[in-house]
Amino acid sequence: MDGTSKSYVVAAVWGSPGSGEGQFRSPSGIAVDKEGNVYVADSENHCVQKFQPDGTVAAVYGSPGTKKGQLSKPYGLSVHESGSVFVADVHNSRIQIFAPDGSGASARGTHGTAKGQFFWPHAVAVDSAENLFVTDTYNHRVQNLPPRGTRARVWGGQGAEDGQFSYPVGIAVGAEGNVYVADENNHCVQKFTPDGQFLLKWGGRGSGDGQLNHPRLIAVDGLGDIYVVDA
Repeated sequence: MDGTSKSYVVAAVWGSPGSGEGQFRSPSGIAVDKEGNVYVADSENHCVQKFQPDGTVAAVYGSPGTKKGQLSKPYGLSVHESGSVFVADVHNSRIQIFAPDGSGASARGTHGTAKGQFFWPHAVAVDSAENLFVTDTYNHRVQNLPPRGTRARVWGGQGAEDGQFSYPVGIAVGAEGNVYVADENNHCVQKFTPDGQFLLKWGGRGSGDGQLNHPRLIAVDGLGDIYVVDA
């Protein structure tokens, strides 16, 4: 980012505390589809809510539980250009995939440490080919799950060196296919090629410009600008 200061005007506000449609309890993740619909991971209500651009509730995905189509502490989510919704189902240690209308949920992953297994994954990003990139947070690694049966690729491991993680949380894929990870307890952002080769990192703990303190969520726009939630 170029550091230029910009002014923004709040266009609309929706939601209030509660458990009804259009209400939230600890909203944690957000995504926007190509039509401008907004998806919110409503963590403590154990669901994803979909809103039209004007804030009208369009659909609710999931309910509390462990079965397919149910969620336990959803956190990050991503919407593919096809309309499929991918959700990090944290306490169920899996990724759930919903059809655009919320039906036909399927799941990838189980609890564990092997390839294709997760320990409280917090975020998921999906590229145009439906490759999934998942922050396997409590295993201190990233997993890349190809769409059709190929074994998962894994990179990372606990540590503070280049390419290592300490509780990675947010993840995003840029237009060029590179992967950006918000490495929370290392207070930095790390950048990788799609196959997991480390490219660079930036940040460092602090409150000054360019420094980070427990970064959690990350997004990349079409121009390559990077946005980080610096918690």
